[in-house]
Amino acid sequence: MKVEDLIAMLQNARMAVFTSKDIERLTGKSITYTSLYVSRLVARHKLIKIEKGKYCQLNANIYEIASNIVFPSYISLFAAFSLYGLTTQGSIMTIDVLTTKRHKKISFGSYAIRFVTIDRKRLFGFQRMQNTMIMAALPEKAIVDAVYFNDPNEAYIFEALENGLKKKILKADRLRDFSEKMLSRKTKDRIDFLLAEAGVNG
Repeated sequence: MKVEDLIAMLQNARMAVFTSKDIERLTGKSITYTSLYVSRLVARHKLIKIEKGKYCQLNANIYEIASNIVFPSYISLFAAFSLYGLTTQGSIMTIDVLTTKRHKKISFGSYAIRFVTIDRKRLFGFQRMQNTMIMAALPEKAIVDAVYFNDPNEAYIFEALENGLKKKILKADRLRDFSEKMLSRKTKDRIDFLLAEAGVNG
């Protein structure tokens, strides 16, 4: 099989992260064949190994990779602030991924992909970003998650909140609704306080 044909299949299937088993399903080849084939492509620097059994294409977007390693999961916290342009900080080196599963941090190129475990009842408010394979928190959920986990520190959270309101990226009503759905009084009270500090009342 030509590597170009495999890449076309993966793109058509919209797979940011894939396994040998995925390629078996796409090509109809045996798992023995696809496992060996993928290993050879990694050795030839045609594919990249993310971790044991999981791979991506050479030009894959780091956010697409990070949000598709485990399921369910989504980009949030400071990484989502950066993704939505809610922070004035420069390029980031750690991609924050929220998931119901425990997973060790992964080093990938110049990035670290950090997995933060969240209860299933708090797993909401995220979606696939348009024309991408990135699963990301809605801007409001990224703020609420940051308050709930106290990560990053409040100065960055308030900056993101102010920028989001100024750019009309954030909706105060949705922010309040999400804070209530977190079932955390501390989170709800903090969101109310931050909104008041930003001049949003009612």
